[in-house]
Amino acid sequence: MPKGVYPRKKAVTGNLNPFSAMQMITGMVDSPKYTAKDLLRFNKAWVYIANNKNANSIATIPLKLFYQNKTSKKIKMYNTIPVKQPLLKCLPVTKQFEVVEIEDHPFLDLMSNINTKMNYIDFQVIVQTYLGLVGNSFVEIIKEGSKIVQLNPLYSEWISIVTDKSGVVTSYQYDDGTNKKSYPVDSIVHFANYQAGNMLYGVGELEACIAAAERYNYYDRFETALNRNYARPDFAVIYKGRYSNKELKEAYAQWYKAFGGENKGKPIIAAGEIDVKELGFAPKDMSFKEGRLAARSEILGAFGIPESVIQYDANRATSQVGLEQYFRLTLEPKLRKFCEKLNEQLIPTYESDGLFVWYDPNYFRLENSLDMQTMEMAFKDGVLTRDEMREYLGFEPGSEDKEGGDKNEESV
Repeated sequence: MPKGVYPRKKAVTGNLNPFSAMQMITGMVDSPKYTAKDLLRFNKAWVYIANNKNANSIATIPLKLFYQNKTSKKIKMYNTIPVKQPLLKCLPVTKQFEVVEIEDHPFLDLMSNINTKMNYIDFQVIVQTYLGLVGNSFVEIIKEGSKIVQLNPLYSEWISIVTDKSGVVTSYQYDDGTNKKSYPVDSIVHFANYQAGNMLYGVGELEACIAAAERYNYYDRFETALNRNYARPDFAVIYKGRYSNKELKEAYAQWYKAFGGENKGKPIIAAGEIDVKELGFAPKDMSFKEGRLAARSEILGAFGIPESVIQYDANRATSQVGLEQYFRLTLEPKLRKFCEKLNEQLIPTYESDGLFVWYDPNYFRLENSLDMQTMEMAFKDGVLTRDEMREYLGFEPGSEDKEGGDKNEESV
């Protein structure tokens, strides 16, 4: 890759991004071209609904800070609590080493107060929103000495990546047409949905459904124009005979005064012979329902949202399956990528080996009566041991009750 500035904002298709979804959909190499700013204009209707649902769902799942002790040394200065099953098996850790959750730490303080304007939820929503729309989110790291004091999300549509001759990123350049600024590599966290054929910039879910988003917007514009009587009145008044322009203007003024505007319902009183012809829309002019539903399904599919998640009248079983799919196939992978990036770039600044941030997997456990009934039947039939049942419920295995009479069946 030659040395230079690679501005994502100049093209989404074409030579910069030869394997984009838009090219595969349309077969066109050089046109149409969408800049990152163009893509932001699609953030409406079902694109906004789907992207916003993903961003808000991810933002409301809290992060936790953990420490895995691989050196037999106790971590000092911070309050910790032991990590129990089933949480432990959901963490990216080596099982034979002790893991504790840290309750107070400078990193947790940073996540609570990202900057002077944003809390963690605000921050996560803007990061995920940009990832869904343009595939990239750039965040500036503000330090005082070696301490991180703020994280500032940048307008990703104005960021370009600068590389050397070997393709190594050397800086990030901000240019909105009025203001310019260069950022060192270690001052930027670049969240990206990387793509085949381009390791500099990511691609948002929007690109995978850009054609559907365009169609949906077209349906909206066309039907809005029809409902505003776009060059088509409700009826035509045809006067039989010959009339001068002056007489026609006077007749128009009288008709408008009597019937124009809202709350008009007067009878027609006319001298002379006239004909009133009603003008309506053919059914095909307002028959976009199937097209709208198809476009919506394509958009929701691109953003990883099952139809049942946005259908409030879905039955419980369908809704349960949809939520499970949504959590496992959409939200959890996004959160894992987000946490891995924090562990890669932010956590090492705190100089603690074994420290890592992860989401709370308990938010993905969909407890319901059907699950509990299944577990109870499996326990009664001997499929599950008492330890396995206690682990499912979040208790330590091998415990006795207060009377001392119900020891775990597998303990000696």
